Amino acid sequence: MKQLWIEQQNFFKSNQTKTFDFRLKQLKTLRKMMMDNENRIMEALKKDLNKSETESYMTEIGLVLSEINTAMKHLKRWMKPRRVKTPLSQMLAKSKVYKEPYGVVLVIAPWNYPLMLALAPIELAPATAFLLEDLVKKYFDAAYFTVCCGGIEVANTLLSFPFDFIFYTGSSRVGKIVMTHAAKHLTPVVLELGGKSPVIVDA
Repeated sequence: MKQLWIEQQNFFKSNQTKTFDFRLKQLKTLRKMMMDNENRIMEALKKDLNKSETESYMTEIGLVLSEINTAMKHLKRWMKPRRVKTPLSQMLAKSKVYKEPYGVVLVIAPWNYPLMLALAPIELAPATAFLLEDLVKKYFDAAYFTVCCGGIEVANTLLSFPFDFIFYTGSSRVGKIVMTHAAKHLTPVVLELGGKSPVIVDA
């Protein structure tokens, strides 16, 4: 895993990921992967979570495709530098904000929406996890995008590397562990924790 992380760091430093053409191509590849394998994804979600085809499309596949299409539609505008006011102390200069990728990002996905939350930006869903791992290997260069399946040991190994950003969805208990690892490298994190919804159950 460390060698792969190094390869991804080197790939990011090559600046290939910063161009519009490259980013658009990756979005198209991801969309193609999803559409080419829709039935296999539905079968894996049925096996893991007993999701019907309708639920699989509405809560996983359709949402991912919608986000990809939105990103493709707005990518050029999102990437365009934005002019901002220049402070008086620098009044002879012009100021712009450039939106660029953070770097190598770790996404730790949960079991309940293993596809959507892994791809939109899998401990108890092995069929979906292994399918995603297989498909990503076939469609993407591992130096750019890869999937590592596993439990606590794999997660701890990955968290020991100084990623540029970490997304985690899951329990507050594990969120604290993720944040502790991230703090060692001052890695920014997004934590979506404790997704327990209050309900009333009646007859």
